[in-house]
Amino acid sequence: MDKVEHEVFRSKITLTEVFVCARRAERGLTASGERWLRQTLPRFERFVADKGISLPNVKRDDIRQFISSVNGVWNRHSHFRAIRAFYNWLEREGYIPLSPCHRMQPPKLPKKVMPRPAIAEVMRLIEAISSPRDKAIICLFVDTGFRLSELANIKPQDIDWETKTVKVWGKGVKQRKGRFGDVTARYLREHLASYFPDGNVWGLTADGIAAMLKRLHRKTGIVCNPHSFRRTWVIETIKNGTNLLDAQILGGWESLEMVRRYAREVTSEDAISRYKPVLQ
Repeated sequence: MDKVEHEVFRSKITLTEVFVCARRAERGLTASGERWLRQTLPRFERFVADKGISLPNVKRDDIRQFISSVNGVWNRHSHFRAIRAFYNWLEREGYIPLSPCHRMQPPKLPKKVMPRPAIAEVMRLIEAISSPRDKAIICLFVDTGFRLSELANIKPQDIDWETKTVKVWGKGVKQRKGRFGDVTARYLREHLASYFPDGNVWGLTADGIAAMLKRLHRKTGIVCNPHSFRRTWVIETIKNGTNLLDAQILGGWESLEMVRRYAREVTSEDAISRYKPVLQ
């Protein structure tokens, strides 16, 4: 019995459960991240168990066979990322010499343009609501690209009015700042003039914010979920001349992969509008 199997045997929990617990303890795993791992890894665990293979002894071809059995390219990509994270963890912990996912290519994703509100549609959304709080929420999403969980946890002390920045805690328990503009500042001040926070600045949970946006979507017909605003932010940020590395840092991504995916929507006309001839 190898080291990993011995630990799992003693604790009577699965190897994937050990991984999820470690991620939660060491990496600040979010609730949505934990749900994702618990939805993907057990399916892979059952697949290899049916083949009579223990998880530490899985080979690349076993992973390829499993990924091929998953329906939908986005679903296959999601399962692969979970498996890769799991085996990278096993390698880092010294339980296996090398991850079977090492230098393995993920399933290729289609170059799909995801829905996002254009700036003109954002203005229509703001005009469609009367609450300064809800206006401020939308403006801050678009100004900063914050994730729902990040925006929902903003407290009064996180706001620096002088520099117009907000501190948030992102994935992996990493803190970063986002900057907001005059429009956002106006609605945020108007909201806080009549609301005295005893917790976050909104008086709403993340679910409450999501529900408000769903109602607004039904009312206006404009796509306006938190992630659609994040797409609007990164694309407009790149169009405005921000380089991909800065966009990655501001958006709180661990790699440039996601930023490059969004950058595909920036057209050559956008690039030309920002280009300055070498010889002036």
